[in-house]
Amino acid sequence: MEETLREILKLAVYAPSADNLQPWAFRFGENYIDVLNLPQKPVLFDFHLHASLIAHGALIENIARIAKAKGYETTVNLFPYSLDLNYIAKIFLIKFETIDDQNELETIKVRHTDRMAYLDKNIDPQIIKDFKKAVSKYYKVNFSFVEDKKKLRKLIDLLAVGDEMILRNKSMHSFFYDNIRWTDKEFNESRNGMHIRSIVQKPSEIFLLKILKNWPIALVFRGLGLPYLSYLMRRIVYRHSGAIAYLVINIENPEAYIETGRALEA
Repeated sequence: MEETLREILKLAVYAPSADNLQPWAFRFGENYIDVLNLPQKPVLFDFHLHASLIAHGALIENIARIAKAKGYETTVNLFPYSLDLNYIAKIFLIKFETIDDQNELETIKVRHTDRMAYLDKNIDPQIIKDFKKAVSKYYKVNFSFVEDKKKLRKLIDLLAVGDEMILRNKSMHSFFYDNIRWTDKEFNESRNGMHIRSIVQKPSEIFLLKILKNWPIALVFRGLGLPYLSYLMRRIVYRHSGAIAYLVINIENPEAYIETGRALEA
């Protein structure tokens, strides 16, 4: 059973997390997994651990899906010790059939996010319907899409501000660069952070990012208007998206943020 639990967790950590910092640790026994939060891993914009809790929700959804693909039912007990929000969940696994759904397991590996250009076409209505069906079991969140072009542009203008702020705020700049992994070797050794090619692809863009790592140099470029240029470039990328999906939490508590993460990964 220990080998099975390790196999499940090895795949489950493909779950997305803010800046890919993976704020989790595990304990496990004969038929359970304890999921723990790592508060020593700071995450930008992690207000009251909201970003970390959403990441843990995605992780738990992966555990449940992977376990089911291997023939196990899961029972998730959230915050089993209510006074400790870093003790996220105790998950029990019970074998119910002998299967090994490789298609589902491979799907976990290939799902990812990046900042590359989008296809600039409308989303198939059936895909939207399937998304809504997948998250409908999570009653603490409402799921919706923004497809109207005018509304998309307004939302995109707000989203692009985050990239601009990296070149305007020293703390955000430092945090951003601390979590970039510049080579495959560095990324594989750390197993966290953002691979440079998940941010930009072109050698010229990588070269520019390396120069801007130096804050005094970044200040010079800031005086030349580079932050606004970064904002414009990111806005152009976002404007090629066919839609933006969002989740609205109905009840603001730690369980709801966990459920939001599960819905995002469903």
